[in-house]
Amino acid sequence: ENKFDQRSNFLTNDQNQSTMSRYMLSSSYQSSLDYLFSLRTTGTKLGLESVRYLLDKLGSPDKKCEYIHIAGTNGKGSTAAFLAEILKSAGFKVGLFTSPHLVDFRERFQINSTLISKNELTDCLKTIDSVIQEMDEINTPRKPTFFEIVTAIGALHFAKNYCDIVVMETGMGGRLDATNAINSVAQVITKIGLDHTKWLGDSIEKIAYEKAGIIKQGSDVFTTNAPEIFNRQKMLIADDNFCRLTRVLPKNHQFLSENDEKIVIFDKIHQKNGRYLLDIDELNIKNAKIGLVGTHQVENAALAAVVADWFLKRKKISKTVDFIKNGLKNTTWRGRCQVFSEKPFILLDCAHNPDGMARLVQTLKEISSEKWIFIIGILNDKNPDRIIELIADLADEVYYIEPSSQRALSFSEFSKKSAGKLKLYAIDKITNDLFKKDKRYVICGSCYLVGDYLALTEEDGFRDTRTDDPLNLT
Repeated sequence: ENKFDQRSNFLTNDQNQSTMSRYMLSSSYQSSLDYLFSLRTTGTKLGLESVRYLLDKLGSPDKKCEYIHIAGTNGKGSTAAFLAEILKSAGFKVGLFTSPHLVDFRERFQINSTLISKNELTDCLKTIDSVIQEMDEINTPRKPTFFEIVTAIGALHFAKNYCDIVVMETGMGGRLDATNAINSVAQVITKIGLDHTKWLGDSIEKIAYEKAGIIKQGSDVFTTNAPEIFNRQKMLIADDNFCRLTRVLPKNHQFLSENDEKIVIFDKIHQKNGRYLLDIDELNIKNAKIGLVGTHQVENAALAAVVADWFLKRKKISKTVDFIKNGLKNTTWRGRCQVFSEKPFILLDCAHNPDGMARLVQTLKEISSEKWIFIIGILNDKNPDRIIELIADLADEVYYIEPSSQRALSFSEFSKKSAGKLKLYAIDKITNDLFKKDKRYVICGSCYLVGDYLALTEEDGFRDTRTDDPLNLT
């Protein structure tokens, strides 16, 4: 491994990828990750030709399982976690593909809540490597990117283990996201907001168009978005698709449905400390406990419940109510309004854009009417000015730590933007002496920061490199 690291330092990007690919065939799990992580230098390359070629050369493993595809700006991961847990509760073997990881790279590939083994991940990558070498030699289509290879690893893993259903979250966007090369039996669109505007467009309308790009002809589509955000016009992007649209909306909504769409209403009952119960009369769901904290998680849980009900009935499964309620209650998802500690009270949340931060702030107010101590780090492309506005009234003190990303907003820039609005301190890392037992803390602003903290609390203190940080777009 040391020899591998030394060699990679003096190779050009193209030489590095090719040589590391061949070296990787006889190396360890860690060297396999090193090879994968080296691909960050190629940046983000949107498109489906390369990943589809790769999958076909691998024997089309994605065609051996059914997939439910989830896109959206916020709530994708939580909705996927809810859905996977419900289907697991019903007795299915469920693959779950998500990104990014917080601590362990293998978090991205799970079957019934079990992470892919290091040996299997290495074996999948070895299989993929032979195809990459062929693509390198013929130089067409282009060599696959980091996320395209990650998508192929998932497809191989789920096929090898004969999954009944795979819940797959998009990486970024939808229409040209690598995961969209895989056919799906249903598509799910969670809340759409402004994020990744450099790649997806600078308006809600443009971003909604990209998210809707996952829709397949004649399929079932589920969304929590109101018609003005996600409507029939958005769904007509793929050869005038005929799709069955189900909209999952809160009670007392003011939206009018279109002629050929279905609306399912949900209601929420606040308990305490940001926890809720869920009612969906149409599914006979009453007082369902939700495993995740936060008012926004009710919406994600309701969406997952409706999709699960559709899938279970499609498979002619009875007693769907019990499976749905058990799944919602048992769902856990690290870093999403996660109560990490009671004394001191520490909440972790990956809220990293204004929409996510607004939902987090609402949840914090429900947990306590008093002020919070924020430990926060923000990326420079996430509208930090708006995030500062959202936390200003609720923050007692703010400790700023730069996330481990090339896009991190520096403390000096954060300080300039928040001048006079926050009681602000800079820290290099989170340490135990920062916390006092009678205070409430929230660690948020970036998945990078939350992952760093979780790694620090684990025995070995190690976190796999995060490499899905878009460096350039070509």
